[in-house]
Amino acid sequence: MRIGIGVGGSVGRSTGLEDHIREIEAAERDGFDSVWIPHIRGWDALTVIAIAGTRTRRIEMMTGVVPAYTRHPVLMAQQALTTQAATVRDGAPASTGRLALGIADGTLTWMVGPRALETHVMPRISKAAQRAG
Repeated sequence: MRIGIGVGGSVGRSTGLEDHIREIEAAERDGFDSVWIPHIRGWDALTVIAIAGTRTRRIEMMTGVVPAYTRHPVLMAQQALTTQAATVRDGAPASTGRLALGIADGTLTWMVGPRALETHVMPRISKAAQRAG
């Protein structure tokens, strides 16, 4: 069994960016397998993970969740690729990074309907991620 913990935002104790990073470092020291970083009311979750990735060694970091409708698919893929690279340690291959990217449609479903996600948004994000590497 793997055990994770939510940090920052409305679930953690952090008040500033440095506190947010320290909370992630503490979760790793305390033996948690993963941390969930919310992408609401505050810091950009992918940026927080990129910073924490340079200061931690093993803990998996997950977004919970990044809204897809606020970012172009290429931008989302580019930022995820950069964040993943920041979580790789000791010259290991990029596939060993510790980012788990959670993507949500947010309000897009009620704005344009689930078919738009199925036929337009998710295929574009997938294609952009493949092109980004």
